[in-house]
Formats: sequence, C-alpha cells, structure tokens
Amino acid sequence: MRSARLLVALFIIATFVLMPSSSAQPANAHYIILYAHSDARSPILNALPQWGGQKSGDISKGLAFKLTPTLGTSLKIQGTITTTLWLRGNQPLFGTVFVEVTELKSTGEEIPVVGRASRVPAKMESPVLLDTLPLPFTLGVGIIDYEFAPGSSILLHIRLETQTPGVPSLVWDDPNTSTNLTIPAVSPLRAQIASFIGETRQGRVVRVDPTTGHIGVSFLANITDAIGIYRLSDTLLTVTAPNGTDRIIKQSPKRVSDYVAINSFAITLNSGPWRISLEVRDLAGGERYGFTDTIWVAPFYTVRVNVADSSGVALQDAIVNVAFGQEGNWTEFTNSTGWATMVLPSSVVLGPLNVTIVWHGVPTQSSLSVVGESTIVLKLPIYDVDFHVLMDGIPLPGATVKLLNGGQVIAQATSGLDGTASLKRIPAANYTLVIQYLFNEFRTQLDVKDKGPVAVGVPTPYRRELLIMALVAVGAVTLSVVQRKRTKLYPQAFSYFDKLTTGGLPQTCFALIAGDSGSGKTVLLETLAARHLKLGQCVFITNTEYPTRIRENMATLRLWDTGRPDNGKIRFIDAYSAVGGASSNEEIYVTSHTDLTDLGLKISKCLERSGQGTDVYLDSLNPLLSALRIEYLLNFLQSIASKVKANDGKLCVTVGTGIQKSDMVKLEEAADCVIETQLQELKRGQKRRLRIKKLRGKPYIDKWTNFQIETERGITFYSRTKS
Repeated sequence: MRSARLLVALFIIATFVLMPSSSAQPANAHYIILYAHSDARSPILNALPQWGGQKSGDISKGLAFKLTPTLGTSLKIQGTITTTLWLRGNQPLFGTVFVEVTELKSTGEEIPVVGRASRVPAKMESPVLLDTLPLPFTLGVGIIDYEFAPGSSILLHIRLETQTPGVPSLVWDDPNTSTNLTIPAVSPLRAQIASFIGETRQGRVVRVDPTTGHIGVSFLANITDAIGIYRLSDTLLTVTAPNGTDRIIKQSPKRVSDYVAINSFAITLNSGPWRISLEVRDLAGGERYGFTDTIWVAPFYTVRVNVADSSGVALQDAIVNVAFGQEGNWTEFTNSTGWATMVLPSSVVLGPLNVTIVWHGVPTQSSLSVVGESTIVLKLPIYDVDFHVLMDGIPLPGATVKLLNGGQVIAQATSGLDGTASLKRIPAANYTLVIQYLFNEFRTQLDVKDKGPVAVGVPTPYRRELLIMALVAVGAVTLSVVQRKRTKLYPQAFSYFDKLTTGGLPQTCFALIAGDSGSGKTVLLETLAARHLKLGQCVFITNTEYPTRIRENMATLRLWDTGRPDNGKIRFIDAYSAVGGASSNEEIYVTSHTDLTDLGLKISKCLERSGQGTDVYLDSLNPLLSALRIEYLLNFLQSIASKVKANDGKLCVTVGTGIQKSDMVKLEEAADCVIETQLQELKRGQKRRLRIKKLRGKPYIDKWTNFQIETERGITFYSRTKS
C-alpha cells in the first residue's frame, strides 16, 4: 500500500510539471473557474463556488458537464485551458484519463474547441494511478484561441480507460473535491459608463452651471457578462476629483436580465477633469474587472468665428467644426457675412481645441484656446488661379478645365481664345486637374499653394483624329448657334414641377433634394412644404437656420399669407439653436442637433398631434453628416421615413454635394425620389437648373430644367413650350 501511495504522489507531481506554462496567457485574459455541480437532472458547470453535497459517478463510459446557463454573448478564450479532476477507484487501479472541451451550439450541433492558428484541439490525456481515496489530477492544453457563439454552452467531457480491473469514479460538488475547468476568457465582462443631467444624456464634456460653479450629474454603469451576472458579487465605484481626492461607493449590481446589470449614483461636480472608475468582482473572489472613464466639467463661452480668405473676403457656408478629441464635437455654418456663433468649453479645463474649417470640400485645420467670450478671425489660403492650356505650345481654346478633390468637382471653367481658364476662390490643397479637349481627357496632380498662373501642356491627338474632331467641333458650334436662335425659353409657374414628376411627388415617399451651395434646394423644400399646407399639415425641422428666418423667407417669396402664414398647420422643430448653444423660442426643440433619439421622439410627437397625411421636411443633413456616421444617419432616416409613410405622408430632406461620394450614393439608394439642383457660374451671371434623377414607381422627365428664384414669386421654371 505504501508503494502505491508513492506512485500516486509521483503521478501528481508529473502532471503539474508537464502542464503548459501560464506565461502563454495574454495580458487581457481573465481566468474564470467553472465548477462541476449537479442539478436535479444532469451534471452542470457554473462559476459559483457553492456546493450541493459531494457527488461521484463512474467515468469508464464518460461523463459530460454542461455550462448552465448558456452564454449570453460571444466569449473568446485565448491561452491555456486547465482542468482539475478528483478521481478515485473502488480499488487501486491504473489507467488513462481523457478530457475534451467542446462547444454545444444553440442549434444542437457540437463542435470541437481548437486553436485558431495551430488547430490544436482542446483535448487532454494522462496516465493516472487511482486509490480508493479521491486524489486531484490537473491537466492542461494550449495555446487555444477560440470564440464561442452567443447562446452556446461549454461542454467538459471526462472519460477514463483502465488497464487494471476496477471501477474509476469522478468526485465533484464539494469544496474538498472541487472538480473544475479554468478558461482564459478575453474581456468576458464589459461595462459602459454614461452620464446624465436630469434625463438628458451627456457626452464626456459637461457644461457647468455658471451661476453656482457646479452641476449635479448622474452616472449609470451598464454591465454585461457573457457567463451571467449571477457570478458577480459587488462593485466599487470610485470618483476621483481634479485635486486627486477619491470618493468610493460600494454597491451590489442591480439585475436587469440574466446577463445585464446596472449601477447608478449621483454626485455634484465642479469644474475640472473627473475620473470615474468601476471595479467589478466575482463571487469566487479570484478576478477583478476594472473600467475607467473621464469626464470634463467646464464652463462654456460664446465665441464668434469669422472665416475669410487671405484677402479678408468673407466665406459663406463654410463648415466650422470644433472638436475635443473624440469626446466633444461642435459644428456651425458661416452666414452670408462669414460669421458663425458657437458656444464652446473652456480650454483651461480641456486644453486647446481642434478647429477644422471645410470650404468647397477642402478641410483646413488649426487649434483654438477658449478662455472667455471672444471673437476670432480665421483666414484660409484661397486663390484665384489662371490656367493656360497649351497644345504643342499653342493656346488651346474651348477646353474644359476642372479641379477635383476626393472625386468631387470643386470648380471648372472653359478656356478662352488665348487658352486661359480662370478658376475663382480655390482653397489651397492638392487636387486632380482634369482637362477635357477635342474628345480627349488629360489628368494630372496639382498642388495649389499660390495664385499662379499655371501653364498646362496637353498631348496632341493623332492628326487624322484631330482633323475629324475639328470638323465635328465646327459642325457642333454651327448647329448650336442655329439651335440657339430657334430656341426660346418661356416662364412657367411652379405647377410645371407636376409635369416633370407626372402629377407631383407620390403621397407617401422619401425624397432627397441634393445640390451645391446656393443652388435653390432650401427654397424648393420650402415651396413643397407650402404647397402641402393647402392639403394637410407639415413638420419642418431646421438645423441650418432659425425657424423665424424660415417663416420670413417663405413670406418674402409669397409662399404663404403673411397675415397668418401657417394657418396653424405647420409645426417647427428647432435643432439650429442647439448648434449655437442658444435657447430656443420654439415650442418644440432639441437640445443637441446630433441626438437623433430625441429628434425621433419629437417627430413622432408632432405626427401624433398633426394626424394622417402629415409631411416632414428637414433642412439639412450636412450638419448631421459632419458629426455622425452615415450608417447611423441612414438607420434614423429609414426609421423616420417608415413612420411618415405609414402616416400617409412624405419625408423630404436636403443635402449639400460637398460630402463623400460614397455617402451620397448610400443616401440616393435609400430614397424613393432624388431631385438634383445646380448653380452654374456663367460669364453672363448665375444659372440654376433642376432635374429629377430618380422617382420610384412612376414615370418622370429626367432632363435638366432651368429655373430662377424671384422675390414675391418663388421658383419660376423656364421651358421651350408655353404654359
């Protein structure tokens, strides 16, 4: 008997020595111990060191322990898996133990757990010498790199083959014989800490009350655990003040579901950076999970920003974006005099802020320090550039010269008799220069950093082709002159829009009006809204102008009666005041123009009040696109469009063309109707035109139609046929 016990001791020592080194575990892995237990029906695994009384079972044919409950989210394991088995025999015996870890899918399919790169399966085996008393055997395998799917279970299979007569047994569910499985889980528990003032969710930059110098802030910590929140014991919330002092709050997590718990607390904060730390502990006491976030509490000041070119000429419709890393983002558009008013946090607390000015799609970056109410002037390097187009050293007239930035046309002109094409007000940047001439196209990269002039030599086409092209060009010019003499344009009322769309826009649709700055898309949106007021009610959302200005514009264009402009049938949602940080005078407004949840609730509220057949108009999407991802905005638009169409109404929105081409494609794909507007700079003045690019479910005219915006008349179309 003494020799048998000595052999047992040697096997135990050998087992521990042959285990893979724990140094193979990744730094962010948390070791979760899953204990073997028994419920009323079968063997189970869970993370609780709570015992139901010692159990044992014959493992000559194998036993399988199943993780209960199943995984609430995906669970990645990376490193060495170890298991501790308590084994005994009905008499001293010798054999080999086999252990395997598998995944049981929610579909019932069982698959082996393997290393993602090495494809090493999570199988362990070892020779064992059993005694009649339970003895521990620890086995390991690695390195395993595997991810379990949500709703799956972890299965622990145990089997022992004997080389000597006897019955091998596994012992579990007792603190002295705790058979278990240890897995290195990568981020099994996750937490998000959100701050609130009242019921309004805040970002990481919180505006302090200027009268008291402090603000009451509520925090909500949302905790998600893949194994289940049943294994969590308590949480420690630590609030670290700017002076380094700590306030520690100990709480038990409040259960929301089997896998989600929350902690909440409120505290009064004064100005400065505050660190919020959350520590979560499990019931086994073996692991602690730490999460840290920082919020900045700061006074805000009104800052007036003037954007001009290098000669001091104001830049209208420039996007002014002020950012504090990923934590805060404030956006405004310059008005006709180049001014934008913003309410920004103090740089004494946050440090310098990043400023990006976007004009004609070209960004210019700088920094800004806000220490109080102030006025700043930002000048951009913008030039008038003359391009001399030459072919074999000879000036080339009639060539089209374009500057492209990110695939978008920034400016274009046609060369004159001296081969010169002048492009006005070009921001300094690197562009793609495109010259189209004699049915050819020449491209090159151009870095605009001064006013030029720039001489561009284009390759000469083959002589035969050149002759043919010249003849075609002469014929085209002649035909154009004759055609121009025959063509006369007649003014048409806005009802001509019904001809272009074969009876107007559908009663229920999602319409997108896209155009460059000044092309008339806002006036078109206002005109469509005014027309609908004769039939039903409207909701108008503004985030580029105050609602009072919208009312004034519509009255100036005689789109409604100035005595009672809306007949009580139009409701404005003011999202523009929030952009500048000012208080709104409207009954319905949002406190943040990027809070789509709040905006969606306000739209739903207006639809309920206005009833069936209510249209929704939004001007414009550009402030949202500058701060939000296109996927997030598309989901919002599709959700609102669905509500509006279910209410027998239309959703009509405007968007400027100075956005990413891929974003514009996604917006056009989502819309039922796409209307394009253009503003062209000609020698004889400006020309606006419109076309129906897409209209789902009915025929339409897709040719460009000229129009003008006239005081007291609104939009007037021009066509070749009389009314």
